[in-house]
Amino acid sequence: MTSLHEYTSHEVCPICGKSGWCARREDGLVLCKRAPSPPEVPGYTFKGMTKDGTTGMYVEGGRESPVRNRLPRQRASKAIELGRGESPLLDEGRSPEIIFRSWVGAFTPERRAALSQELGLPEYAIGRLIIGWSESARHHDDYRIAGAWVFPECDGQGRIIGISYRFPHSTIQTKTRTDGKPIGSKSAPAGFRRGLTLPDDWREMPDPIYAVEGPSDVLAGRALGLSVIGRPSNCGGTGYIAQAFRFRRVIILGENDRKNDGRWPGKEGAELIPRKLASIWGRPVPVAFPPEGIKGLRDWVKSLVSDWTSDLASIRDSVLGATKPPELLLLAKPQKRGRPVVEIFSWSDGAEASPLYADRLDTKDASARRRFAKAVGAIRKDADTDERTHRLLLLEALSETETKTDKAAHDAVLPDSLQSRESKLSVILLPSGPTTITESAQKLGNLLAATGKYFIRGESVVTIGRDDEGGPILQQLRPTSLASTFETVAKLNMYVRTGGRTVVYSAVLCPRSACCRVVRF
Repeated sequence: MTSLHEYTSHEVCPICGKSGWCARREDGLVLCKRAPSPPEVPGYTFKGMTKDGTTGMYVEGGRESPVRNRLPRQRASKAIELGRGESPLLDEGRSPEIIFRSWVGAFTPERRAALSQELGLPEYAIGRLIIGWSESARHHDDYRIAGAWVFPECDGQGRIIGISYRFPHSTIQTKTRTDGKPIGSKSAPAGFRRGLTLPDDWREMPDPIYAVEGPSDVLAGRALGLSVIGRPSNCGGTGYIAQAFRFRRVIILGENDRKNDGRWPGKEGAELIPRKLASIWGRPVPVAFPPEGIKGLRDWVKSLVSDWTSDLASIRDSVLGATKPPELLLLAKPQKRGRPVVEIFSWSDGAEASPLYADRLDTKDASARRRFAKAVGAIRKDADTDERTHRLLLLEALSETETKTDKAAHDAVLPDSLQSRESKLSVILLPSGPTTITESAQKLGNLLAATGKYFIRGESVVTIGRDDEGGPILQQLRPTSLASTFETVAKLNMYVRTGGRTVVYSAVLCPRSACCRVVRF
């Protein structure tokens, strides 16, 4: 049984900095009863919480548990008997970083030049990553294939937690898998976690950060001067990206790797990862793709660069321009009840900026989408109202998917029907010119009452909603929803004095003014 050493009054816990109550096991595991939030602590790896939910488990960096082969012992022995070679991954007591560092010295100038030629990239770009070479590396599809370049993979704090292999084309070009398909050049050993491919200067790279797939795309991007980090797979690495780049502007770069059977892994990952990051960060994460017919960033860069001694700045600017997100980004946050809250962010304001505007929005309603777009236009004069309205329609599928309903996606492809509905709405003039507040409020109140969905209880306006069990309840209308509620029953206009004459314009209601117009209902 592993013994436990409790920190006394003369000792302090390295996690919380306090004495007493915390403890350390003889194998180096620190049990902290006062685990911080967030739990990450420099120099230590957070291993999770104990079953009581109050004690954090930490291991000092470089002293993680030995990496063990996940295969049953008899299968590992059988592999050695078949001549597959004894792998250093089976060694006990060595961390992933120590194992990788033992291979760095074998990455000779000759192997650097070979990798440069294999990838079609200049040799100076190869130096952007710390790379190794392992003669004992074995391909997961065929253990007879040995010898590969080794790339480190890191967690969100830059610590090496795993490795990946890239085998020379000459060793795999005639090999096939058991199903008859060609063997790929990429592989990874069993027993390690997968992580991010981080350049040596990843903390100092300027925004935006491109999250691409694989180390070769990282090398290509860094050769061009782009800020690039690598994901381990199409859908992997989300948690580490969220931890390392929380306060950075990140663009997920997908791949054009559509398969013959219709699958598109690059697109699947480019849709899944931004959704996960948005739920963690609370802000939208944009997506970009290479041009049609080009798989990934490395192929894109090679198609643009014919001579690596030419002016790379103009080529870099063209890639930045082609992948630049829209200035205004939308994020829908589903609510337990009612319409989702739609927030709009400015890309140029940075990762820590607050939303420019937010409102509960029925994205199925054309007039509500137009009202939202016009409200943003009042804040940002340079924005295109029609373009924002169209993007709200596309946002509908994402918000309704998160709330597990399908009707919105069906309605989103029927904009004409929504517009015909709007054309049948009554026109109401908001208080302006000869129109008074009382007059506008009475007309809006009558239209709401005619729907049979809105009532007066005391001094509040209520509607029929549903509780958690699906039963009917009366819900008070909130200020954030009143503006869009008005536009479900009326087309709102107002008088505006311009150029020495009075004209009628479409109006936009903010939540505050909506309250003023319903108080007399």
